[in-house]
Amino acid sequence: MAAPVCLVMKFAPQHIVFDTDSGIGDTVQYVPAVLLLRQMYPQTEIVLSANPIAAQLFANCDFIDRIFMTYDGPYEERFGNYTHCLTTCGHEDNPQLCDLAIINHRRSRFIKQALALGVKEVVTHSYLPALYTPRLHFTPWYPRTWSHEIFHYQLLIKTLDHKRYRQCLAAVDLRKARIQPDDAAKQAIDAFLQKTLAEVRAQAPQTPEYQHLILINPQSHTSERKGYNLKHEDFVALGEYLASLYPQCLFVITSTGDHPFHHIPLQAPNLKLFINEGSLLHLVALIQRAHLVLTPSTGPAHLADNAGVDVCGVYPYYDVPRWNACGINLLLKKQAKLRGEPYQPNNVFAQVSLQKGWQERYEEFKMQYFKFCVDFIAQHTLRLPPAI
Repeated sequence: MAAPVCLVMKFAPQHIVFDTDSGIGDTVQYVPAVLLLRQMYPQTEIVLSANPIAAQLFANCDFIDRIFMTYDGPYEERFGNYTHCLTTCGHEDNPQLCDLAIINHRRSRFIKQALALGVKEVVTHSYLPALYTPRLHFTPWYPRTWSHEIFHYQLLIKTLDHKRYRQCLAAVDLRKARIQPDDAAKQAIDAFLQKTLAEVRAQAPQTPEYQHLILINPQSHTSERKGYNLKHEDFVALGEYLASLYPQCLFVITSTGDHPFHHIPLQAPNLKLFINEGSLLHLVALIQRAHLVLTPSTGPAHLADNAGVDVCGVYPYYDVPRWNACGINLLLKKQAKLRGEPYQPNNVFAQVSLQKGWQERYEEFKMQYFKFCVDFIAQHTLRLPPAI
């Protein structure tokens, strides 16, 4: 990645708006960036301009001062909420204009609005008008496919003050970037697991105590839209196969809404279905209880990466290396180098890569992934300390 042109803030920002409107994957990558922002400016108010996904995932992050729901509803209403966020920073009784806006999605109307309101400095991704627009910082372009997505957002923070960024990255505790479920989500997952274990014991009294929890996520809207995911029913078949091989493990298929694969009868007593009818934090709480997540390239993979949970993925070739579930590992590796310390990984990530034309060899790639999961569980998961 190219070295950034450093802005070096000429003023101490009092109010920063970190603007985001993205899916789960991008939002998870924002979390350590905002943590670093807090480390760099500990006395500054940091306000998150959020959509419902970010509002949920950042809800219990203590390094955010306020979350302002802006991206929910019709477009003009969202634009008005965004403007209101910039001008009040969440304070209705004492309105203050933010003096630094960090805009992740590079929408020209939103950038122009921040400048028109008088925001002192606006930082966004490589944007040509920044070369000739006062107060709009130019972040150099680099191919996003060359590096992990987590560095795309680290770049925005680093460009504020490269030296300070390096000092703070060396000092920060990256465990604080772990998304925290609330008590209600934890209790809901505890209740689900207790009920599930009780059902299993009633169904199969001779079943041994389960030592490891393994989640299977069949769905990935982005990968499926481009034709790079296994069939949902084959993930169910994978669950049945693994459950028969490893009776000491509890396997849970995760999903939302209503899908045809929900109605496939599950034969193995240690294979269950979890349909999330609560917030995203319910899924976060479940993933944090797991030892392994089997998934295509999608949100749960990044939530597992954030939680320090192993991931065995089936990924489109074009998502390598940008979306691998190892973003925190890459930051930890960079941090260890700055500290001059040994690198300690957050989790283990491994993948089967689906190449161009893979659909013509579907059964071959499916069986490759099945075997890959079998080997991963034997070599990694079963060696982890048992606990559900």
